Amino acid sequence: MARLAFFTQWWRSASCGLLFGVTYRYILRQDKNLQLKAGSVLAFGLVRGLTQLDTGVAFGSKILPLLVMGCESLWWFAIAAIIFDKALQQGWIQPLSKFYATN
Repeated sequence: MARLAFFTQWWRSASCGLLFGVTYRYILRQDKNLQLKAGSVLAFGLVRGLTQLDTGVAFGSKILPLLVMGCESLWWFAIAAIIFDKALQQGWIQPLSKFYATN
C-alpha cells in the first residue's frame, strides 16, 4: 500500500512539473511579461497547494501542515521558474518561438 501511495504522489508531482514546464515555455514564447510569468507560478502553486489542502481536510488532517505544504508548492514552482529562466539565458534550452513562426 505504501508503494502505491508513493507512486501516486510521484506521478502527480511529475505530471504537474511537466505541465508547468510546457506552459511556462509557451508563456515565454508569447512575450517577456513578468506578471504573466509570476501569474503562472502562482496559478500552478495554488492549484497544487489547494489540492493538497482539500485532500488533507477530507481525510481529517490538521490544517497547519497542509498550509505549509501549500506554501512549499508555491516555492517549488517559483524555483522551477528561476531555473527555467536561467537555462534559457545560458542557451541550454530554447524558447518555443525558435521552433514555431509567430504571426
